[in-house]
Amino acid sequence: MSIELDRLGVILDNRWILRDLSLTLPSRGVVALSGPSGCGKTTLMHTLAGLIPIAAGAITGLENKRVSIVFQENRLLPWMTVFDNLNLILHDAEATMIWLNRMQLGPQHDRYPGQLSGGMKRRVALARALAFESDLLLLDEPFQGMDEPLREHLYPWIQAASQSKPVLLITHDRDDLTRLGHSIWRADGPPLQIFTQL
Repeated sequence: MSIELDRLGVILDNRWILRDLSLTLPSRGVVALSGPSGCGKTTLMHTLAGLIPIAAGAITGLENKRVSIVFQENRLLPWMTVFDNLNLILHDAEATMIWLNRMQLGPQHDRYPGQLSGGMKRRVALARALAFESDLLLLDEPFQGMDEPLREHLYPWIQAASQSKPVLLITHDRDDLTRLGHSIWRADGPPLQIFTQL
């Protein structure tokens, strides 16, 4: 089932960040969204995740659905190891190690977030979002701090997830857009405007 935004409006700090925004997210596939910083892309993502109240309009297709998200910040629990951060949602030690190995983080499973590089933390956050059985996957610059070979290694996991659910990917990287995007949207604003490119 697709997700419909009908004349959606969101106000932050007495300012319309989203206004009269209407669009459709397909039932599956990657929608890659690119645009200048501050135009409202992240606000859109947080609104879809139910983290920001809607001031006008409506979202349909997300009723009783589960959403997983990679925020701009990694939001790992610093007092838990890498393994425990992921196992917190999986409750399955074997599945947790499978996902860590997919992210090339098996050797770091017993480390704490403070002992990891930025790219490693990012991979833990990405593994957590991918491993959670959600109906919508939201990715805000998920490959920050990663080099090209590592990104290439991770692309198939995003593509696999998109076979069964919609994925909204925010990125400024041209390779991310062209390699992952089934649709490419260009953003401007605020208030956020979206133009379909492909």
